[in-house]
Amino acid sequence: MKPDTPIYEKIKVLPMEEIKKNIAIPNSLRVWYIFEALRRGISPKEISDISKIDIWFIYQLYQIILLEKELEKYKGKFV
Repeated sequence: MKPDTPIYEKIKVLPMEEIKKNIAIPNSLRVWYIFEALRRGISPKEISDISKIDIWFIYQLYQIILLEKELEKYKGKFV
């Protein structure tokens, strides 16, 4: 279920320190970096601490990642 976009392809290969750096600085791609950090297991609390974005919003994004992981279990099982 991961996005098939040039932005995602670029971000998914970055080292974690680069992702954290881009989460800390407000920019137009920050949500992409947050999603990737969540996919890699960084906690919503840590992302909130780095980004200064309210944890409630980060947790909502985390719920999307959890749903994404759940849906991946069914990939290719339905027509």
